[in-house]
Amino acid sequence: MKIAIKIFFVLFLSSLTTIAKSFAGDTIQTPVGIGISSHIGFIIPHSEAVKDISNTNPFGIETDFFSYLLKEKDWQRCNCYSKTGFSFMYIDFDNPILGNATNISAFLEPYISYKHRFTTSFKMGVGVSYISKIYDEINNPTNYFFSSHFSFIVYLNISAQYKINSNIGLKISANYNHISNGGQKKPNKGMNFPTASLGINYTLDKIEFKNREKTPTNINKKYFYSIETFGIIKFLGKSDGYDEKGTLIFGLSGRVSRTVSKLNALNFGLETISDGSIKEQVKRKNQNTDYHIFGALIGNEFIFGKFYFSQQLGIYLYAPYYADKLFFQRYSLTYKISEKILLGTTLKTHLHVADNFNIKLGYCF
Repeated sequence: MKIAIKIFFVLFLSSLTTIAKSFAGDTIQTPVGIGISSHIGFIIPHSEAVKDISNTNPFGIETDFFSYLLKEKDWQRCNCYSKTGFSFMYIDFDNPILGNATNISAFLEPYISYKHRFTTSFKMGVGVSYISKIYDEINNPTNYFFSSHFSFIVYLNISAQYKINSNIGLKISANYNHISNGGQKKPNKGMNFPTASLGINYTLDKIEFKNREKTPTNINKKYFYSIETFGIIKFLGKSDGYDEKGTLIFGLSGRVSRTVSKLNALNFGLETISDGSIKEQVKRKNQNTDYHIFGALIGNEFIFGKFYFSQQLGIYLYAPYYADKLFFQRYSLTYKISEKILLGTTLKTHLHVADNFNIKLGYCF
């Protein structure tokens, strides 16, 4: 969790720097703006433990501060025009047991289409969330969604905007939001709450989308390959007479991807994990279960130049600790920082329940 917060602040400061440069530099080429949206949605009851408290309609408000990335160097970064910035979102879960969440996040929003008054975009964000009501064995024993006041939020959305004029646009979005502490503290079912939002964007200067040539990336290859390492420090709370302890989760994976369109590739991979949190848990229970994991994954990845967003379904080939589970999911956001080097984050889940969040470093060829 602490590393996730550090990553967020790196993205957050990067967004601030980009926007600050926009004011200091060429604001015609890099306009800045503000957006306000209202949200309403529902909670997915992904577990029997949370079914009784999921029958609500979360609602809230979001404010975005953003900068358009329209220069040549921005285009080369993802072969697309995009926005980046930071967002403040307040969500009331419409239930006194669940309280509310105050979120601050950094985001990237590539455009899918942009040549007419009607535009579409795809937004990805990560940030930190403060939860007002959490699990308490005595005072709030049914809130299995959250056990930490500070968690993190990840979200995806697809938006359509109609430009009323060069400065003002109306925006409608479909959003998928996930709040969890990444399995850092139990209970942690994590909350998935899709929302629909309606809002308005105001841009200070005229937006100019120039026609540019696509720069060479792996999209021009039929097949490309990667080897990645990933890891995180996961903290286990006090239990069974043991004090809180930090444990290391470390993994190694290999993947082959095949492009099927300009924006999509199919992939297949293998991964092995040494999970120190499992090792500590079985130790506390005086068990002798192996904490090593081996699995195979298949999935899809969206390619925006140097940015990759992959969604994979995994199957456990060897996982004694997860004997009651056959499948898992992995979601990854990766940036190609050089011709060969990859840097990103990845989240492993069992259906809608987060298992762990990791930082990853890879080599692409």
